[in-house]
Amino acid sequence: MNSLPSDLLSSRSSEQPYTEKLCLFCVALNAHDTLAMYQYIRYTILTQISPLQRDLTFLHLLRMHITWLGSTAIKIQTKPDEKEITVVIDPYRPKTGQFPRSLAPDLALFTRGEDDAITLSGNPFVLSSPGEIETKGILVASVQGHEPNTVMFRIDVEQMSVGHLGLANKPLTDAQELMLSGVDILFVPVGGKGGYDADAAAKAVNMLEPRVVIPIAFKSDTNPTVDDVQPFLKEMGAKITTPEKKVILKKKDLPEEETQVIVLAKE
Repeated sequence: MNSLPSDLLSSRSSEQPYTEKLCLFCVALNAHDTLAMYQYIRYTILTQISPLQRDLTFLHLLRMHITWLGSTAIKIQTKPDEKEITVVIDPYRPKTGQFPRSLAPDLALFTRGEDDAITLSGNPFVLSSPGEIETKGILVASVQGHEPNTVMFRIDVEQMSVGHLGLANKPLTDAQELMLSGVDILFVPVGGKGGYDADAAAKAVNMLEPRVVIPIAFKSDTNPTVDDVQPFLKEMGAKITTPEKKVILKKKDLPEEETQVIVLAKE
């Protein structure tokens, strides 16, 4: 039999009323309600432990779901608060191969303008030019790319930072390096023929020093004429492993020393 948490049996003078805490815990316990349990844990973290303990505990809760849709298109699902947020980057309609006909993101980011995008329902916030916005608990900054009407993105959410280079094909400028240096997770094109080839991609990674690098824009059914990912893995000295359909990255699991390469299979 599960016992009540000690804070429910202690003083009732805390910020949240005793009955409200009790109900919240019982809902989570009896119904196995993930959101209710999350709310209870979040309340406990915010009000019952020291700031240091709170920060260390949050490291175990923070996570990001990442899916590669082909070419430079990425879908990120995260939960900065109680509602899951979906971010899509570069949802361009390909000329060949399978790709979603429509998506319903909360935030849509475009590195090469908004033309040729698939249908986006639900009235998402859209950014395709240099600037900075904060919406739904997510901070997004964009810097001018190498060509007119192109940008690169930095996303900060869940105490993790993400960089997306779009279809970069030239050495990074000082402004690009300044914004993207030291991001936790970096999406970098590696297939050549319009974007970085393996050698140029590895140089960009070494310049920015991310904790995790995820190659994009390599050979797939939506981009069949570009190079495969293997030359980039060789340049990075990374092992060739079976690509993953989706990766879940947690703040506490990010590597501290060497950059980790994660290859995703196209969804």
